[in-house]
Amino acid sequence: MTNNPLDFISTKVSALLNSTNLKNLENPANKIIRKGLQDMGFVSFEDFETQREVLERLQEKVRELELRVASLEKQI
Repeated sequence: MTNNPLDFISTKVSALLNSTNLKNLENPANKIIRKGLQDMGFVSFEDFETQREVLERLQEKVRELELRVASLEKQI
């Protein structure tokens, strides 16, 4: 099973279209579904993980800067 909800939905739509002999609608249907999910603010798992990692690095930098400021304030 995939972690990407867009891929999961795409797979389900493909299976449905294949079972009903509507293969020629598969690509447009996938595009419409992906666009709709993106418009609702859904992101892929990979994009989410990338942003989470960036946030973690930024939080660590903020902690380091807070310690540095506290140290400088003690020197005053």
